[in-house]
Amino acid sequence: LWGIALYAWGAYDSFFFPKPRLEAYMNPTAILTGEVYFVANKGFDPKDEKERIRQLVISKAAAMGVNYRLALEIAKRESGFVSDVCNFKYGCKSGQGIYQIVNSTLKHCEKKLGRKLDVFKAEDNIDCGLWLLKHEGIGHWEPFSGSYKDYVDL
Repeated sequence: LWGIALYAWGAYDSFFFPKPRLEAYMNPTAILTGEVYFVANKGFDPKDEKERIRQLVISKAAAMGVNYRLALEIAKRESGFVSDVCNFKYGCKSGQGIYQIVNSTLKHCEKKLGRKLDVFKAEDNIDCGLWLLKHEGIGHWEPFSGSYKDYVDL
């Protein structure tokens, strides 16, 4: 009976047979349509913070119309998908969070997004990083992290 109830509720397939992570990467719009679930036990391990950040980048990039592969590559190079990190070489004054946002750029994002942002909160850092990527391009990262030309035209 429990199996029937879970199946009717729609949790049976995703609870017992989680969607593969690759599906999320290959089909970013699926996250927004519900084919790949962005909740605990439905698509990824909720204890895996780096995976949660990857999923956030994919879903927010798809929603904003930003190249999600480029957005993922920048986040990977800048922070390794860690939200509470400072620049590895020069400290917090040279970059903070997933997209290594500096204070002046954070203030710029706050003005453009119309709200206060916490640079170490994953959602806020991703919002700022993706807004910059969409409206100002890769110039905020390319001089420091190498070329992204393999990801720009995807």
